[in-house]
Amino acid sequence: DTQKTGKDSCSWQSILTAYTWMALHDSRDGGSSPRWREWIESWKGSPNKDSKGSTCGPELPKPYEDYGPKEIEKLARLSHSTHLGVREAIECKYQTFENDWETVKSFVRREHGEEKSDTVKQEFAELYSLVLSRTTNLGPEWGNQLGVIPLHDMMNHPPSGTEANVELFCVGDIRSAIGNDNLKMLLRPLLTEKQLRGEAEPPIFQDRDFVIAARTRIQPHEE
Repeated sequence: DTQKTGKDSCSWQSILTAYTWMALHDSRDGGSSPRWREWIESWKGSPNKDSKGSTCGPELPKPYEDYGPKEIEKLARLSHSTHLGVREAIECKYQTFENDWETVKSFVRREHGEEKSDTVKQEFAELYSLVLSRTTNLGPEWGNQLGVIPLHDMMNHPPSGTEANVELFCVGDIRSAIGNDNLKMLLRPLLTEKQLRGEAEPPIFQDRDFVIAARTRIQPHEE
């Protein structure tokens, strides 16, 4: 119940992370379906072969002083920014997290005890970073709400300076833009040979279903 956290004073980041954290812990404790845990843990992605088992999940918020010179240089190069711009972004991200943590930490301590607060803050920071990274705008069909679409983010990391690998669209928004007949033609590549020949029922695409469209040629395992 996020009302315990003082919902009116919470950002969407802290609220969504709190929901995620509660669902994850509830499933671990046998209170809800383990599918919640499996789905949330999948947000981290697959282990990187060159990083000693770490995943492709985003970096945790940390103060500027904890970054090394090479990390700052790399961030500046990837973002086409100055070192000062990188520092301002890092400090803003870290301070935002600290502010959001302040709004939920009393709730966390009531649930898990004062002695576990440091450990829980670390776990909350991991989930917080995942939520921010994997969240996207769901489009007009969903009232432009924010939602967690992990695959969209995992596949959307093209080389620096190039366009996005993929775009996320809602079926209803595509239908409104191009019409029903054109939508059917657009979705034909998603059908099997039997469905195209009329030997099997085609899938029913709901207006709130999502389509991830590639803008570039994505090679196997490139995502």
